[in-house]
Amino acid sequence: MFRFLKYLIISLICLYIPNSQASEKLGVLSVEDLFFRPYFLVREGQEAEFGLGETSLALSWFKTQELGGIIRLGSRALINPMIHFSDDVKEELSIVEAFAQLSGIYGRLRMGLIPIEFGIEGQWQESEIYFPRSLIFEKRLIPLRDFGISYQVGIQGYYTRLAIHNGEGESDNKDGQMFYTASWGWSDYKNVNVGISSMTGTTKPISTQNVTQDLIAGINVDNAALWRLGQIYIHWHPNDWFFLSEFMFGELEQSEKVTKFNASHLDLGYRWNPNFKLFVRYDQFDPNESKDKDLEQKSSLALVFSDKYNTNSLYLIATKIFEQGSNVHNDEFRLIWSLTPRYQD
Repeated sequence: MFRFLKYLIISLICLYIPNSQASEKLGVLSVEDLFFRPYFLVREGQEAEFGLGETSLALSWFKTQELGGIIRLGSRALINPMIHFSDDVKEELSIVEAFAQLSGIYGRLRMGLIPIEFGIEGQWQESEIYFPRSLIFEKRLIPLRDFGISYQVGIQGYYTRLAIHNGEGESDNKDGQMFYTASWGWSDYKNVNVGISSMTGTTKPISTQNVTQDLIAGINVDNAALWRLGQIYIHWHPNDWFFLSEFMFGELEQSEKVTKFNASHLDLGYRWNPNFKLFVRYDQFDPNESKDKDLEQKSSLALVFSDKYNTNSLYLIATKIFEQGSNVHNDEFRLIWSLTPRYQD
């Protein structure tokens, strides 16, 4: 934690060096995003912990309005590498985004350590989420960021996003295979966003054979595997209401056998006044449709207290976890303090 704060202070000091913005020839260096999200978690069974959560700092440099780059510092958990390649993710300070960007009338091109932007929730930055990310991200089925290249283009509300990335969440692509992620949808840029996302890729034993926690679709980590995932989503937020629904379905093809899995979540919220919001969520994940008693379900209630500009918010989140089969005492209560200098609408 202290190391993170040290880097944060040094970075902010650097921003105020006079030469950083003095010359147009060198472009403009600025704070792109500054976000604090410390939390206190209590889990049934007398487990408790404090942490920095999704806290991050992003700096941007742009040579022109169209050409530049962004770098973000935060916990390595913000990369959310897929479970197929690693059992655990260390929550150490790391560079979680670092990409060059070129944008214009023909779209936006990014290359480097990029956001993958799968679905609505995967597209949102950490400062935009209300609940902790849903089960497909918690179980690391979908990455948040990865090394690769992406392209986005849109016209009259219709948009397309394409990304080619390593899969591992690292620059070292051991198996030489690529994952492909795409989204197609329509938004009115105000109240509605609907569309579909997909992801496909192959894993080889050279990258997966040492993994022991990947139980999705009963995979055999010692054999090559082909993954296919698709998602339908709708985000609707007229006036003071908030509605988000995402349904994901996937399949694993391995040794000429296809095994299916699915996940979905439904979020509903209402802003009672500028300072108080209420959200409820139902979240479910079935890692193997051919296997019984492995369905995981969550129900959450969130109370959010904010200032009028949503720069300072306090979240109280209670989560009930349902497992099929044996009952595990693992219900959760979270206290989250969200603080950012950016106005959040």
